[in-house]
Amino acid sequence: MQRITVTVPDELLAHARADVEAGRATSVSAWVAAAMQVRADAMAALDRDLDEFYRSRGPVTEAEIDDLVGLTGLSAGELRRFIEERIAEASAGAARVA
Repeated sequence: MQRITVTVPDELLAHARADVEAGRATSVSAWVAAAMQVRADAMAALDRDLDEFYRSRGPVTEAEIDDLVGLTGLSAGELRRFIEERIAEASAGAARVA
């Protein structure tokens, strides 16, 4: 485990502290770690879903990216980069197999 320093919006810190006071988290650090885990899990699920989507339907359209923005909380640019990285990784893997 590592100690880090992060800057967060005041309202998020207030939520974390309220959850600690209410017993829904053991500490602000635990609350942040749980939020990071949720994000990591969501990105892993998105990675799996996009892989399946791409294999079954082909490239993701702009309209589908717009839909994913609302579902993931990522910006369209972040999603495009994420998708492009996954396509590049899949292509590199396919080239290694071929």
